[in-house]
Amino acid sequence: MRVLLSFNAEDVALAEAFRATLFILAPDLEVFFSPILYEGYQAIKFHEADALVFFVAQHGLSDLQRQELHRAFKRVDTDSEFTIVPVLAGSAKQPELSTSSLDWIDVPVVTDQNTLTQVIAVLESCSAHNERTRERQSHGFGSVLLERLSAQRTGR
Repeated sequence: MRVLLSFNAEDVALAEAFRATLFILAPDLEVFFSPILYEGYQAIKFHEADALVFFVAQHGLSDLQRQELHRAFKRVDTDSEFTIVPVLAGSAKQPELSTSSLDWIDVPVVTDQNTLTQVIAVLESCSAHNERTRERQSHGFGSVLLERLSAQRTGR
């Protein structure tokens, strides 16, 4: 799973510690920093990510994060497999957002393994749901219909 980590540049140390702990706990997760903040740093494009971890810490939301969240909500509208995981780090207060309500995960200590397992569980459950959806689609009515049409054409 490819995860984009959106954070305020003033909270870079917390974001890096958060990312490092995620890597230790779930090395299969590919967590990339926001390409807007880290141009040239092993960045992925927004549309290549499977999820956005929206990380809010002591410095609150930046204007860039607001833009990323806006893009993420637009993407959720058109891509049911894309997931937004909002995280409140440290003593951060839940930001006022006009776009939508989010179910925030409180992470008082960004290196606490017990708390970060909640974030990983949400990401993995979304990934598992997306896999089941893809399986159903590939084995669903459409593929059965195509198999029958193919069999009729070949005379089987």
